[in-house]
Amino acid sequence: MSSVYIELVIGLALAFATLSLLVSGIQEGMTRLLGLRAKFLWAYLRDQLEAFAENKESRLPASTFQMLRLGFVREINDPRLKCVNKPAPPASVTEAAPPAGVTEADAKTAEEQTAKLPTKLYERLREIDGKSRRNFTSISQIPPTRFAAAILELAELKEGTTNEFGQFLEKLRIGKSPLHGPVNSAWRAAQGDLVKFSSGVESWFDGEMQRMSRLYRHHTRWIVFWIALVVTLFTAFDALAYGRALLGDAAFRAEAVAVASGDPDKLEELRDECVALQAEGEEGSDQGGDAVNPYTCVSDVLGNPSFVRILGDAAVSVDVSVEEEPNFNWNFRDWWQRTHSPPHWIGFILTVVALLFGGPFWWDILRRLTGVRSAQSISSTKG
Repeated sequence: MSSVYIELVIGLALAFATLSLLVSGIQEGMTRLLGLRAKFLWAYLRDQLEAFAENKESRLPASTFQMLRLGFVREINDPRLKCVNKPAPPASVTEAAPPAGVTEADAKTAEEQTAKLPTKLYERLREIDGKSRRNFTSISQIPPTRFAAAILELAELKEGTTNEFGQFLEKLRIGKSPLHGPVNSAWRAAQGDLVKFSSGVESWFDGEMQRMSRLYRHHTRWIVFWIALVVTLFTAFDALAYGRALLGDAAFRAEAVAVASGDPDKLEELRDECVALQAEGEEGSDQGGDAVNPYTCVSDVLGNPSFVRILGDAAVSVDVSVEEEPNFNWNFRDWWQRTHSPPHWIGFILTVVALLFGGPFWWDILRRLTGVRSAQSISSTKG
């Protein structure tokens, strides 16, 4: 492959990676501000721990709209719990063994105790909590080992006996907690071995968290799309026009190198190119080709390549110069004409699609093209 096309691909990958980081940064900022991850996790936990009823609606969002609504819900409907920085009190789920024949009063008591399970679980996770917005818990990720340990703490197992865990499972069953199924299966498979039981709960919870991560990404994909669209339109970044600019830079450098190597025939071509660049950069300029100094032009173009001008067509453009400090200019008129020009729309669509792949994807492409190895691959090679 020609070095010019390799340069083109590297330039596009670098531009897409830069803008993808901007999209990811906006998404992460919005996620932290609204507490979406923490709300999503605790909506799932409360579905798993609280009593199940056929007419009960799930707290988990079923669409992107409900996902956004979850981010803007009032505090009374927030699935998270209040943040408390105190040591966890002893669990009290298994005060007494349930009777053989479960009465309506016993079932009601078990359901009331099951409703307290999210709070009791949070009490065992306080040490990984931190300050949160509006005094709600900021826990958005629970290690599987910590979750399994919390389940054992809730059962209040005494040393040398496992009878209390059977009582705990019975309470979950009577209280109609969806957690009873997976925990009971793990307990039966472990046959009373607490180490095997912990491993079983960890594997189940790890699988659930992977499923929840996929569901979370599924609900946020449209959010990422709209952020990518806004970033593309604000920067007016046309992927096709940018690619042409990169090829133009490569051709301009080739002509400059030819002139520097002693090819006088290329001097006129370089001068004509400088005139065209000046006419493009300075609208209404009446300077002729003879008034253009090609050497100054070469210095300006090579010192201000296409990647530096990546935000040059944005509504607020950035002028980066070696001699002066960066200047932010209001560029609304040119930006409006560019965004309303149909020839640029295809390039805008390509940019949006490229940004949906994410920063890690384009960084990996860039790393493969440039031959830069990650720290992990370097350490594995040394090993």
